[in-house]
Amino acid sequence: NAAADNMKQRFKQSSEMRSVPEFRTFHSFCYMLLAKYPEIRQALGYVQVPAIADESTQLKIERTAIQQCGIKISMAKLTDAANTNPMIDFQQQLFKKAKARLMCSQNLIDFDTLCYGVCKLFTSDDACVRVVKQTYKYIFVDEFQDTDRRQYEFVLAFSKAKLFVVGDAVQAIYAFRGADSSIIKSLASDPKWTTYRLTTNYRSTQDICDKANANTAHADMSYRVFIHSASATTQPVAESHTFDFD
Repeated sequence: NAAADNMKQRFKQSSEMRSVPEFRTFHSFCYMLLAKYPEIRQALGYVQVPAIADESTQLKIERTAIQQCGIKISMAKLTDAANTNPMIDFQQQLFKKAKARLMCSQNLIDFDTLCYGVCKLFTSDDACVRVVKQTYKYIFVDEFQDTDRRQYEFVLAFSKAKLFVVGDAVQAIYAFRGADSSIIKSLASDPKWTTYRLTTNYRSTQDICDKANANTAHADMSYRVFIHSASATTQPVAESHTFDFD
């Protein structure tokens, strides 16, 4: 949220445009849609705009769901997305449905449901989101190497919009929370995307750039660039790859 606000302020300072684009995280964008469009929140089971459940409240609801379903396996197994055991899968589905029902009854929502519940409406082209899809003509995604597969499908669901994404595959460090750097790697060799290689670093000294270049020597050259430093006093920062989808 802080980074999005910073980008917004920098845009205002550098642009003469009267209208300011929306600057949001994926979660903030999804929450805005829930607040603005009653049909979208109704599709997720909410009559009013839900509040975000804090960690302690969410834990209490999860424990209640486990008790109601008579589940005996651990929370680790209940939340294991890589599970291939049919019996565990059955209990996972029971748990998810019970938790969702309890959350809705208290008009609460968690971050996963907020983002991926809305994502699913867009990727399935639900009737309640078609007006929204037509509203956005241009979409820019920063730190694209940190997106996951569902977020990428969410962005692609805006099929009429021009997409511009910025990222650096060798800076991908969030695989532990679902980020998938193979997405940006695949775009680097996709002829449908126009690639701009940004080789000037406006934030770091040349010594730091040299260290970064040496440390990424293993990377595939189709998405790797050698960076060099600009003036140390210059403020804007550029990432390594930009893709423009026509």
